[in-house]
Amino acid sequence: MRIRVSPGQTGLRRPYPIAVPDPSTRIALSPGPVRSVGILLSGVLVAFLLGCPFKSDDGNDDGLNCTFEARAGINLQVRDATTGAPAACGATGEIREGDLVELVTLSETRCATFPDSLSFAGAWERAGTYTVVVKKPGYQDWVKEEVVVMEGACHVQTVTLQANLEPEP
Repeated sequence: MRIRVSPGQTGLRRPYPIAVPDPSTRIALSPGPVRSVGILLSGVLVAFLLGCPFKSDDGNDDGLNCTFEARAGINLQVRDATTGAPAACGATGEIREGDLVELVTLSETRCATFPDSLSFAGAWERAGTYTVVVKKPGYQDWVKEEVVVMEGACHVQTVTLQANLEPEP
């Protein structure tokens, strides 16, 4: 059903036809200030998403739009080398830099819910040069040395590694 809302009911300058499912429903439209605010907010959102120069999280007016989120330095995708199937569940990753060793695994809950999980991450917001080792029962250890994670303007630049695990002979 189509109804016509008259200017006297809503303060509009001209009538606007509107589709309403129930004739007892009351509708009021005001395109003026609401539309202007909506357009203004849309413009601010677009500018924010495009990274226009706002003050960064540290308060400096350096033209960067940094966020408070933490980003992984290393994203590790684990697959069975023979089948190509995801193999992160049950695997343990070691991310080493000097004396620092970070162990990364997937929780039992995640593996029970998502048994085909592919990846896990580590070296959160830590630039450096790493040795990455993946171990999983029934597979040979996978090792990648000299993995360099660079510092970015706001966060580390994530390095994605593909660990193809070979079954034990």
